[in-house]
Amino acid sequence: MPLWLSKEKENMKTFLHCCAVMLHRAVPETQVTPVEQEVLAKYCRNAKVVVEIGCYEGNTTALLAAHSAGIIYSIDPFFRGRLGLSYGKWIARAYLRQRKLANVKLVEGYSYAVAPRFAERIDFLFIDGDHTLNGVQRDWDDWLPKVRPGGIIAAHDCKVAINSPTRLGSMEYYDSCLTGLKELQEIESAHSLVVFRKAA
Repeated sequence: MPLWLSKEKENMKTFLHCCAVMLHRAVPETQVTPVEQEVLAKYCRNAKVVVEIGCYEGNTTALLAAHSAGIIYSIDPFFRGRLGLSYGKWIARAYLRQRKLANVKLVEGYSYAVAPRFAERIDFLFIDGDHTLNGVQRDWDDWLPKVRPGGIIAAHDCKVAINSPTRLGSMEYYDSCLTGLKELQEIESAHSLVVFRKAA
């Protein structure tokens, strides 16, 4: 199949999925397993300021918004397709509206560009954006200082698991850096997800 035809087929599939979500016949796609979702829900429960790096289609965004006590800042570049549309952003907005979740602010931009202007103290940080070694290191460098002492950081794709079978830069960073960082205490893990508490 020619490359252009393959891309057209993928665009049509994405468009139909977007329509299905808007018509309440589908939910946003996610690689976060139900077990991982339970862990996220447990640790974000009392959070007043939640930052999610990597919204994708808003599935975990909605989960965090439904279980936390405050505002969710979901950061994503929301890449646009050939027609200049970001189906991911459309899907996220539609799903949040369906769930009647008004405590979410979708922040369009790369996490490293948003970080310098984000001034609030973070209670719960979920890192699930750029999974390259350089990208994930930059997210930790930019955002960990903004988490309050005693705050929670959840990081996806830290371990090879059923939902993340390929070795990624985020896994290399977990093995080489996060496991030995004295500022962090690992408190739970599930599948590829690891949860840390920042030292008080």
